[in-house]
Amino acid sequence: MVITKEVLSLLTEHQGLSSNLSLEPISGDGSDRKFFRLRVQENSFVLMVSDPETIAKIRENRAFEYFSRLLHSLGVPVPYLYFAHVEKGFFVMEDLGDVTLQRLSTRGGVMVKRAYERVVEALSSFHKKAFDSIDGNFCVDSPFYDPPFVLEKELEYFRRAFLCDFLGLPVSWKDLKDDFFFLSKLAGKDEGGKVIHRDFQSRNIMIRKGRIYFVDYQGIRYGPSEYDVASLAIDPYVNLSEKERISVVKSYARKNRDFSPERFEILKICRNLQILGAFSFLGLKKQKRYFLSYIVPAWDTLRRNSYLKKLSLGRLLFWLSEADKKVVDRIKINCYRRGAFNTRSEGG
Repeated sequence: MVITKEVLSLLTEHQGLSSNLSLEPISGDGSDRKFFRLRVQENSFVLMVSDPETIAKIRENRAFEYFSRLLHSLGVPVPYLYFAHVEKGFFVMEDLGDVTLQRLSTRGGVMVKRAYERVVEALSSFHKKAFDSIDGNFCVDSPFYDPPFVLEKELEYFRRAFLCDFLGLPVSWKDLKDDFFFLSKLAGKDEGGKVIHRDFQSRNIMIRKGRIYFVDYQGIRYGPSEYDVASLAIDPYVNLSEKERISVVKSYARKNRDFSPERFEILKICRNLQILGAFSFLGLKKQKRYFLSYIVPAWDTLRRNSYLKKLSLGRLLFWLSEADKKVVDRIKINCYRRGAFNTRSEGG
């Protein structure tokens, strides 16, 4: 592997490390980045290789280096970045092990409950510390979670990747534009004062020696803190009960008096749509088929969301009802009750 040899040469020649290095591949996730466990004598590090093949990738690499150093300086729990070569896309960071919150959650019991309590505490601290310090010029795509960002990166993403590509439904932009504009304005309303991780879910939360760490934070931007809470609460990678989800939300709300339950419900919808779009795109276009299995819990969460009907999103509800008929066949799951998105009243 040529890129690995280049990395080894770079580390030994310019970082003064021993030439006796070894690399072990670590399974990645949704991105195109590659990860390795780098062993130097008795020490281990994580090497991330992010090919700077496009301007967008270079911007993402710069964001990763910037936020790694900034967050660590603020005391936010992120891996320490030992070395970064943004132009070549090589990053060497602290090895946090292999225990994610997703993996820990399978054990159940008090241990998991306490882990979520620590995660919520760390998230709340991050939201309070980071706002005054970040430079928006390093944010990828846009510094703000605003209506145009919501419209393109979440709502339209859902229509194209999930409704059209995955389910094959003939849904045009015109079919949903009015509902999408309405929803994006509600979600992207500027209330100031916070920054968000924007992909705050169990695979991006590591646990080592009882401590919580955040990873995959290059998507940080200014936005409503309720978005990260929604991401954690409806995380399809873990099997939280409704009671446990509510507990997570209440725990955060107790620590933050400005928490808005109404804003949370709106952002929960947007995050849910984004998740479905992402899993469809990754599963079909990127050929990472294992993501398709997570469409099932994500769809189930959306179809049980009663807040959708309170927003009078008639066209969106219609297409969700049509999608409900297709999901059953597409995923080959027969346990869904049809008509969860029926737009008619209970009386018919």
